[in-house]
Amino acid sequence: MDNVQDNLDEVSSNSEKEKLNKPLNKLGRFLKELDDPNSNFSKIIKGTQKGIEYTQKLDRTYNKFAQWLSMPQVPDLFLGK
Repeated sequence: MDNVQDNLDEVSSNSEKEKLNKPLNKLGRFLKELDDPNSNFSKIIKGTQKGIEYTQKLDRTYNKFAQWLSMPQVPDLFLGK
């Protein structure tokens, strides 16, 4: 992402078409990787999403007990849906 961002930072509205090709091609390849369910990028994002879902479920359960034990609760903002 940093490499793609660096290339896009070099582009302006006055850039020549040839200068636009490189960053847009890199961005296109990156987006294709994200879309491919077998790519490492896609697997990392899906794994992270699952981890967040499990954590939110655990936090909701924790909050049910925390209120009775005078323990701090996880704010609703972090609990998702």
